Amino acid sequence: MIIENIYYIIYNIRDPEFPNTLEELDVVRKEFIHVDQNKITIYWKPTVNHCAFAFQIALSIRTKLSRELLNYKDYKISILVYGDTHKQKYEIDKQVNDKERFLAALENEYLMDFINKLL
Repeated sequence: MIIENIYYIIYNIRDPEFPNTLEELDVVRKEFIHVDQNKITIYWKPTVNHCAFAFQIALSIRTKLSRELLNYKDYKISILVYGDTHKQKYEIDKQVNDKERFLAALENEYLMDFINKLL
């Protein structure tokens, strides 16, 4: 049930480059969501391995979950690029999963204005 709830929250996030949702572009899938007790791992697949908006997509997933997932703070959530589908996987994964960096991003008015348009 939690997997369906998570998917329902993130599937309709808009892609920053295309007039489609992440679901329509096959960026997110239900089978990319894994739950083990209070640990949630969400994989996502960029449309190209050099996607310039990869961090913003990952950040939009985390932001939407933080706003809409019931008991969000009770979970350890990891947002990860699927496999080696992006050239900067390590940097993106590190940046979006670091709590201090996420909080700093939330304070960046320009970045959050951009993210809010995707949500």
